[in-house]
Amino acid sequence: MADATLVKLGAVAERRWGLATTTQAEMVGVSRKQLSRMASAGALERVAQGVYRMAGAPPQDNEAIYATWLALGGATNPRTESGVAR
Repeated sequence: MADATLVKLGAVAERRWGLATTTQAEMVGVSRKQLSRMASAGALERVAQGVYRMAGAPPQDNEAIYATWLALGGATNPRTESGVAR
């Protein structure tokens, strides 16, 4: 089950610089408790309030800006073919 949880969360994070919010996680069926456990196990790293980076995803130069934008509700829609969030 943990692998399936990481796959679901990874599908969100791969479109968001390796980052996912608690809200985005809950939308794909990953609870806050699961996020906390994955962070404790090292599968995720908390980078801001309610924002996590997948283990293995490299930190971005402007990660603090991306994390803040995501925490404020940015990028709620999937990216388009050109990579621009709608």
